[in-house]
Amino acid sequence: MNKILLIIITILLLGGCSSDYINDRNGQIPGGGTSPEYVDGEYYSTFSHGDDHGYRPELRVTIFNGVITKVWYREIGTDGLDKIENADFNQEFAKTYNTDLKSLYSRLYNSLIQAQSSSDLPSLKEIPDTVNYFKLLSDNILNNAIHDTKDKEVLPMDEIYYAQSDYDESGFKGALSVTFINNVITNAEYNETDKNGLKKEEADEIDENYKEYYSVSLREIYDKLAKSVIKQNNLEKVDGITGATNSTLRINLLLQQIKEKRIPY
Repeated sequence: MNKILLIIITILLLGGCSSDYINDRNGQIPGGGTSPEYVDGEYYSTFSHGDDHGYRPELRVTIFNGVITKVWYREIGTDGLDKIENADFNQEFAKTYNTDLKSLYSRLYNSLIQAQSSSDLPSLKEIPDTVNYFKLLSDNILNNAIHDTKDKEVLPMDEIYYAQSDYDESGFKGALSVTFINNVITNAEYNETDKNGLKKEEADEIDENYKEYYSVSLREIYDKLAKSVIKQNNLEKVDGITGATNSTLRINLLLQQIKEKRIPY
């Protein structure tokens, strides 16, 4: 019995259901649509680490009779709670966007179930990163469902992480960005700026003093620190540099901040 015939029979057996959809508490399943040949089962996929906000997305999909019937998505924080369980997060989110996160998740669920693919996910301006994570995980799971692969899939968290320090006594703060691609640090950038956005290296008197006493510019120091992060390919402390004691302490503090967000699965 082919899939379409089975769905039609199910519609007839479900009293009170609309003629166009099989309705259940998990969403609406198109009665006459077609989809790839998915293998029945429960599928799971997640990312290797938390993102720049400290949340690690994960997705579970149930397929029955070759049809996506259930979708469950969460973003787990560094405290072990997902965004839905975090009352403070939900309150702030509702206040900022005048909607609740669960309803936005439901739109993703329904889209995946109705289309039986991730090809027509809604563009949600409130949670663009979530839509992207949801699509990546969905694509991975549905590819596994076609090939009957039920192993837990862990995707690399490709992300740019940001961290910044407080302003020091001289009025400058440090800012660090670290880029991960396929769990490899591919780029790192470090700068120090004042409250007006002026880079410390562009303050002529300060930079000239560094060149005079250490025979190196601030930009060269910052680049050397950043290159150390790339070379060691982890978020551990970097070695100190002559003339950059404070900057080294600061960048190591920022590396720790990023490490606390990039929690491994």
